[in-house]
Formats: sequence, structure tokens, C-alpha cells
Amino acid sequence: MLNRIVFYKLFGIFNYDINLKEGGVTILTGPNGFGKSTILKTIHAFNTFDIMFFSNLDFKKILFYSKDYKEPVCIKKNDTEIIIDSFIINTNLLEKNLLKKIKRPYIFRVDDDN
Repeated sequence: MLNRIVFYKLFGIFNYDINLKEGGVTILTGPNGFGKSTILKTIHAFNTFDIMFFSNLDFKKILFYSKDYKEPVCIKKNDTEIIIDSFIINTNLLEKNLLKKIKRPYIFRVDDDN
């Protein structure tokens, strides 16, 4: 279970260190545009291993701390790479290959014969 998340340069600007309360509620407050919803979406993307979310998000580094592990999971972003701890993912190649696999020609029925 996550107990702390640290953001470096979210949207190229904001640094956040958020401690998540165990057995309680953590409240995020702030003006519009400061990343509250993005932080929640980031937690969801981390739990679902949504690499393309991190590819589209503007950040430098995010650390996910868990009470179950001594070291945090570190996700860094370069221009075309997402680095999870020391594992490098080229997001351009990933996106290109995914699109090839899911992109199929569409067939439409005009009438009974066509």
C-alpha cells in the first residue's frame, strides 16, 4: 500500500511530497491547475501500470513509497523514455507497436449484398 508520493517538476513547475494517511483520509487542496486531479490519476496509472499515461504527463521524476518495500519505485521521464527504477521503456516504439496491433481496417455493411 502506498504511503508517500514525491513529485519532481510536475507540469515542469511543481514539487510535491505527499504523505498518505494509513487507515484515514488524505485531503489534497489547492487552486485549480496545481495538479490535484493529476495526482489522483497518477496513483491510478501506477496501480494499473499505464505507461502511456506517464508518457503524456509532464514531470521529471516521481517516487512511490510503500510500507511493504524499503526502496521507493522511481519513475523518471526523458524525452522519449520512461525509466522505472533502471528499466528503460522507449515510449515512441511502444506506442507505435501498440497502434499496429490494435488498428484494424473497418468493414461496414451497406446492404445485404455489400
